[in-house]
Amino acid sequence: MVCAKNFTENQDVINHINFTPDGTLLVTSSNDDSITVYDCANGTKQRSVNSKKYGVDLIHFAHTHNDAIHASTKVDNNIRYFSLHGNKYLRYFKGHTKNVTLCMSPVDDMFLSGSLDKTIRLWDLKSSNCQGLMQLSSRPIAAFGIFFLNFIF
Repeated sequence: MVCAKNFTENQDVINHINFTPDGTLLVTSSNDDSITVYDCANGTKQRSVNSKKYGVDLIHFAHTHNDAIHASTKVDNNIRYFSLHGNKYLRYFKGHTKNVTLCMSPVDDMFLSGSLDKTIRLWDLKSSNCQGLMQLSSRPIAAFGIFFLNFIF
């Protein structure tokens, strides 16, 4: 495999990447507090924004090309819903007291967050209220799974 394009804009390591479901765009979060969107077909950078106040990690596209969620690395452990097009925060998801990990549902606007505070939370992008909470005895691991069942009669 040959590298088709090398982007060198970031001042620090890229801590997460995520593709849109159709594979046309790639979003990255970096330890330099930047969010960058790339056009995969053309190999070009579309836009870059900074989150210097909150920091950014674990960026994930929501179910549009214009919105994303990410974990905060500064100030608090909130999850932020960000408009890449409007360059503004749409919603904050508060509740975790330690570092988080994220998993976006592949079929709807729900997402899971697991935290070193030993909780897993279920969220809906339409509401800043936690939709479900699990208290655990150890570090959580959370993921969405899709299972298709075929019945033959």
